[in-house]
Amino acid sequence: MELCSVLGERNSGLSQLRDVILTNLAEQLQNNRFGSEDDDHYRLNDELLHYILKIVVRESCILITKCQTVSKDDFQKLLSTVPAASSCLRYLMAVQNHLLSNTILIKPDENDDSDNSLQGETLKVQVNTKLYSNDAFYSACKAQDNWLNLCILMSDFTM
Repeated sequence: MELCSVLGERNSGLSQLRDVILTNLAEQLQNNRFGSEDDDHYRLNDELLHYILKIVVRESCILITKCQTVSKDDFQKLLSTVPAASSCLRYLMAVQNHLLSNTILIKPDENDDSDNSLQGETLKVQVNTKLYSNDAFYSACKAQDNWLNLCILMSDFTM
């Protein structure tokens, strides 16, 4: 099955189901912050995480493009309100918060008295944090490029 169809890109019913699942997973990650055994059940694999990041970038680009088509009053309203976070964005924020919390508050394995347990967990969290950060930074750069292109386009129209 294609990844787009799994995440509901082409089907509104699947899209709504995706939103419910991601909202639930985000809440679970926020509630189980300190390295419980269930953490792996709430974290999606890297391929799905990357695809969700692409959805968030697309949503951001749509919001940026919307700025180009609205009236000046509507644009001012848009600037003065906090946009609602989509379920995809909420999940990514929960993953980021979870990874950073675990980086700071990591607990060693109680059954293992050696330093290897803590080092292994720390390394695992560091690798996951670095992978997520790289994807997030790359996607933020893409969104910024779209914003800059929109600004250039808008400045061309006002000249």
